[in-house]
Amino acid sequence: MSSWSLLLAISGWNYDGPRRALSVGPRHTPANFKCPFTGPEGWGSLAQTRDAQGQHNQVIVREGRFTETQITLAAVAAPKTADMQIDSRPLESDFAFTAGAAVVSLKQPVTLAAGQTLSIRLA
Repeated sequence: MSSWSLLLAISGWNYDGPRRALSVGPRHTPANFKCPFTGPEGWGSLAQTRDAQGQHNQVIVREGRFTETQITLAAVAAPKTADMQIDSRPLESDFAFTAGAAVVSLKQPVTLAAGQTLSIRLA
């Protein structure tokens, strides 16, 4: 069980189920990071890449489902834009940058089913 704590610490993964709020802040290789995640109703993987154009994060659900209304992402600098999509379908959202993190809030809660990918691009 204690080894699971190491994965949570390295990924910066935190999910608040009642608020449906996810936080991700990789502490190991944040420019090219991927790890598994588990939620209350599903599991999958999350990934983060950074390049000269910005930051790209993905939540990929492999089994079950995963519901979100807000995502907080550790970011190097304040982004000018934050775009969210599920399988290339744009989602309405707002974002703010505070204390080194981009907080992206969805207009409506979103539930990802098995096989779906939520993508967030900070630029």
